[in-house]
Amino acid sequence: MTIRMPAVWMRGPVGLLVAVLLGLPVAGAGADTNLSRPVGELYEVALYMDAAVLDLNMLLGEEQSKAYSDRMDGTLKKLETAITASSASLPNNGVSGANTSELASNVNAFIKLARINRSATLSTGAPENAVVDEMMQRRRDARKVLDRIYVDLEKRAGFTGSALSEARALALLLEQMAATYVESASAAYVNPTQDSQDATIDQMAKGFSTRLAGLLGRAKGEEATKLGRSIQSKWKFIEHSMLNYQEKTVPFLVDRYAQAIVADLVTLARALDKKE
Repeated sequence: MTIRMPAVWMRGPVGLLVAVLLGLPVAGAGADTNLSRPVGELYEVALYMDAAVLDLNMLLGEEQSKAYSDRMDGTLKKLETAITASSASLPNNGVSGANTSELASNVNAFIKLARINRSATLSTGAPENAVVDEMMQRRRDARKVLDRIYVDLEKRAGFTGSALSEARALALLLEQMAATYVESASAAYVNPTQDSQDATIDQMAKGFSTRLAGLLGRAKGEEATKLGRSIQSKWKFIEHSMLNYQEKTVPFLVDRYAQAIVADLVTLARALDKKE
């Protein structure tokens, strides 16, 4: 049974977080340094939602492997922790209760539906398309709210346009790219759930390569330079597969290296956060 997992590349207002993190000037004097933690907590919500989609795609494509079942369960627990922390801190940092509640409601619904899809996959081999669609709609609704809040908090924190901001954005982009690649690799149709407005995998890969080169040029210091070399080396292993995603696919390899690169990018972001 083919599951039509909606493509995770974002467009329109849902893509604001990734799009706005590019090329803007860093905020000057008056930046609120106390916002670093709530910005990071909110970022984790976005990251773990995308990670859960990739986990489900891998679970579907790898014959209900226990390894991916356990990984998805762990990701959803991290997402629960992240949304709990974010919901507690946002009202104390200028975010309305209405926006906070709307975000939490959609994220918690996404978690519930993701667990239903995970259980159905393990018991029957595949979740119901309608439940998958509802899960992804909740993700889109959550991101609409999250993106608005994130951009405002990031600007007030003085992170907009920074290397820290770009490292985080690239981690999100790679999670989305990998999830779409794995979906495409396991699908029995040519163009799964994408329409003319969606970025294709190769387009995402080209953008990632260009932006990664720009980021690594800004990564100064021993720790950041070492991480940059590690990221670049790992990316080279899967770049060709991403650019030529309609040829022979290697979802296991892409997932493995994408997970490692995302971890390195998150670590790099933390290292850059200490310097900026």
